[in-house]
Amino acid sequence: DTGEMELALGNLKFGTAGKGIDFSAVSDGTRSVSSNLLDDYEEGTWTPTIGIGTIHAINAKYTKIGNTVTAWFYAASFSDRSSSNNVSIGGLPFTSASTMGYSGCGSIMSRHTDSFANQAYINGYADYITFYGNTTGAWDLLKHNDLNNSAFGMYGSVTYHI
Repeated sequence: DTGEMELALGNLKFGTAGKGIDFSAVSDGTRSVSSNLLDDYEEGTWTPTIGIGTIHAINAKYTKIGNTVTAWFYAASFSDRSSSNNVSIGGLPFTSASTMGYSGCGSIMSRHTDSFANQAYINGYADYITFYGNTTGAWDLLKHNDLNNSAFGMYGSVTYHI
């Protein structure tokens, strides 16, 4: 006796041999279910990085459920506010998938910038976030020289697949 117990509630089974929540008990005859065992949950912190210059980042956390990750952060004190390079925050806790040519989107809130960048984007096979707006009607990238004040800061979150 392993001391394990299985409990079934409708189409859910708890405490199955896979040690998770088994959603595969669906048997309505309209679909084929292969593996629907939810056995992967993780919470943690991560350290945001910047490719050019330095930043101060706090409260960087993530939650991973299966193959989906949501990451949050606050970044400020960007030392480079003059180059025309794209702003990208690296150091995500997991590298993204590329199943659809892109992997994830999110949003940011920032102050002291010349560009209205409000979208966080993670490309396929990436561990960094780039930031977009549509100031010109196109997909405009946030550049370091758009950060017009030493008090520039951003709050952000992004959800992506790995």
